[in-house]
Amino acid sequence: MDAIRSSLCLPNDMACLAPALAYVAELAKSSGFDDTEAQQITLAMEEAITNVIRHGFAQGERAEFQVACEQSATGISFVIREKGMPYDPARAAVYTPSASIEEQSASGLGLFLMQKNMDEVSFHNLGRDGRELRLARRHRSARIDAILRNPGPAAAAETPAARNAPAPASFRIRPLRPGEAIEISRCAYKAYGYSYEEFIYYPEQIAELNRNGLMQSLVAVTAEDEIAGHLALKMKAPDDPIAELGV
Repeated sequence: MDAIRSSLCLPNDMACLAPALAYVAELAKSSGFDDTEAQQITLAMEEAITNVIRHGFAQGERAEFQVACEQSATGISFVIREKGMPYDPARAAVYTPSASIEEQSASGLGLFLMQKNMDEVSFHNLGRDGRELRLARRHRSARIDAILRNPGPAAAAETPAARNAPAPASFRIRPLRPGEAIEISRCAYKAYGYSYEEFIYYPEQIAELNRNGLMQSLVAVTAEDEIAGHLALKMKAPDDPIAELGV
């Protein structure tokens, strides 16, 4: 799917928390997350939005902030942008689950819940443009090791002779085709284990990166069109004049 972007502009008023969370929950569900996952995402966003409303601005100050969302095949991300009082995330209280209640901090608990329920939580100082908090959650699609453990009937029917066949003498190079991303994950897993970049172990993310122009994959295939190797150009933006060669 192409990325879908939307945003809300909200006043720093707790009365707006409920509709903001309804927006978050519906977007999470429409992105393919189940009810439990949507609740986890909503809880993380509740902590983030509440923190902005209650602590992001001077007492009595009337202001607005933005909640932006991007939905994609790999998951969902939110960015909360505001121009409140300067804040140093390095000085945030740390919540330790094993510590006693008396030793805990409410602000530390909020950050803990954000990090526990999202895959990415990061703060960014934008200078005159204020600051932003980014929270992202990826789909919990089956990782390549789970797929290899349960390969399905096609792989189960593979004969010992086919598994032990000698490697072909020559290969040809062609672009990656839709539906072949799983083979790239398998190549990476067999070559590197789990020492490579995390996205390579999620076929849906490989496919999405190729669709949106952030990665251009080439594969080496045998005479039977079986994938034996992979190489790709990686860009930070689709129109970047320079790309990284690897993968």
